[in-house]
Amino acid sequence: MRHRRDQGLSLMELVVAMAVFALVAVMGLQSLTGLLRSRDQLVRTGDAASELGAGLAMLRHDMDAVVPMLFFPPERATPLSALTTDASGFAMSLGGQPGFGATGTTSSTQRSQWQLDKATGTLHRQVWSVLNPAKTSALMPQIAVLQDVTDLRFRSYWSGLGWRDGWANPNGSFAPPLADGDQTGGAPEVYSDTLPRAIEITVDTKHHGAIRLVETLQ
Repeated sequence: MRHRRDQGLSLMELVVAMAVFALVAVMGLQSLTGLLRSRDQLVRTGDAASELGAGLAMLRHDMDAVVPMLFFPPERATPLSALTTDASGFAMSLGGQPGFGATGTTSSTQRSQWQLDKATGTLHRQVWSVLNPAKTSALMPQIAVLQDVTDLRFRSYWSGLGWRDGWANPNGSFAPPLADGDQTGGAPEVYSDTLPRAIEITVDTKHHGAIRLVETLQ
C-alpha cells in the first residue's frame, strides 16, 4: 500500500497559526495586566481603609477617655477646660490611659491635642504626658494619624439645651479650680470642670465623605 507523503504546513497555514497564537498571547497579556491593576487598586484601597480605621479607633479611644479635669499649661499659664476647640483642631483631658510623666513615673491622666494641617490634609495627634506639666518637655512628639482630611466640626449635647455647635459650656466658662493646701494657687488635677452629656466630632475626608463620631460622657 502506498502511503501519502506528509507535506507539512503550507506558508499560509503557518501564517494563520502564528496570527492566532499572537492574538491569544495579546489577549492573555491584557487580561493579566488588568488583574495586576485590580490587585494594586485593592491593595491601595485596603491600606487606606486600614489607616482610616486605625486613626478613627484612636480618636474614638480618646473620646471615650475624656475626664472633667482642667489642663494646667506650663509656665503658670491660664488653665484650660477639659474640652477645647480652635480653628485648627481640638484638645481633650484624658484619664485611664497609659503614659509616663516627666519624672518617668506612670501617669493616669494626659492631654491629647489633635491638629489639622489643611495644607496637606493631615490630622496630627500630640500628647502631654500629664495634666499639670512643669515644662514643655512633657509634650510628646507629634504623629500623623489621618490623611486627606478637609475639615473638622464639633457639637456637644447639654441637658435642657440639646445639641449645640462647639464644645464650650453654654452656661458659662468652666468652674474655677480649687485652691491647694498652702493657698499658693490652683490645685492641679482636680475635678472642677463641666462636661456635656455627649460630644460629636465630624471628620470630613476627601475620599470617604463626612465621618461622624459620637460619644456619651455622662
